[in-house]
Amino acid sequence: MHVSCPLQNDAAGMKNVHLSSRLYIDGADAAVISEGEIVTFINWGNLRINKIHRDGDRITSVDAELNLDNTVRLLGMFVTKILLPNKSA
Repeated sequence: MHVSCPLQNDAAGMKNVHLSSRLYIDGADAAVISEGEIVTFINWGNLRINKIHRDGDRITSVDAELNLDNTVRLLGMFVTKILLPNKSA
């Protein structure tokens, strides 16, 4: 998908935005989020953390939902490094 870059300035041109129902974040970021928390994913938006799945102390996955209604920008947690899974995976 192509969107204006930055979103507030059409004259700056366009950038690619990748869409996915699954993404990977750094384990250090996953370790500090909490269920019920709203986390800002830079250039994506806010996600509400619904459930953190663990195998002992290791986080195996996190269930979250996009929360576009929440426009608060100064939340406690920001995630900038996001990796989308390979389409063949």
